[in-house]
Amino acid sequence: MRGEVCKGVQSHVGLPYEVHVQDYHRLRVWQHAVDLVVAIYELTATFPSIERYGLVTQIRRSSVSVPSNIAEGCGRRSSREKARFLEIALGSAFELEAQLEISSRLGFDVDVDGCLELTNKVKRELTSLIQRVAPKTIGGSSGFRITSER
Repeated sequence: MRGEVCKGVQSHVGLPYEVHVQDYHRLRVWQHAVDLVVAIYELTATFPSIERYGLVTQIRRSSVSVPSNIAEGCGRRSSREKARFLEIALGSAFELEAQLEISSRLGFDVDVDGCLELTNKVKRELTSLIQRVAPKTIGGSSGFRITSER
């Protein structure tokens, strides 16, 4: 799993992993987040045209924010900054989940289940990555208490 953390993250023996900043492409969570963006664009193309500048725009922005913030976090130098951008990505994933549920409840004739499943997968992966990246505080706790289960 050494290749799945951003540059500067400490290994279990205290030595930094030598992963280049560009290696966010190799993160499974980033790849899954990009898959989610593609699925969201395909899904929202089927929404009613009246929602083109409403919910569709919000859903698309939320989805694009997830891999964008993962990439930006990997470009940061400190573990604290990396964790902050990963948390922003996680927040965007929660926002996306809410918007998909709203779409379903509004009765749009769209199947959001696949996108919800992928969103939850990305949330779980982000939570795990945040726990590995977040700087440790005294006593061994990272200070983060994030759950991605509903």
